[in-house]
Amino acid sequence: MNNEISSIGIVLPCCNEEEILMQTDKKISELIENLIQKKIIAEPSFIVYVDDGSTDKTWELIQNIVSSNGNRIGVKFSRNFGHQSALLGGITSVYQQVGCVITIDADLQDDINVIEEMVLKYIQGFD
Repeated sequence: MNNEISSIGIVLPCCNEEEILMQTDKKISELIENLIQKKIIAEPSFIVYVDDGSTDKTWELIQNIVSSNGNRIGVKFSRNFGHQSALLGGITSVYQQVGCVITIDADLQDDINVIEEMVLKYIQGFD
């Protein structure tokens, strides 16, 4: 069993997400802050944005988010390598800094509220 509070990294692959990226950042940031306040996760926990060859202003927005927030990481691919490569790029950039890495798509179609449950299971010793 893990039984310890650790930091997490949330990896979001992004491709042409300029319309929703700021809203996504706000929601994920609020989630992380809530989990830290509940003492479910520790600081520093990170949000990793991987720009997978966007042709819109996604990378510009990521740069702005990263420059104004110390717990954000931006990764930019030179071209579109695909969703799985973007996930791997994000995981690789943060896994040594955190105890647990979680991936979710930038459009947040999946319920971000289950992240708390996943982290609690991790603390209990689940992979």
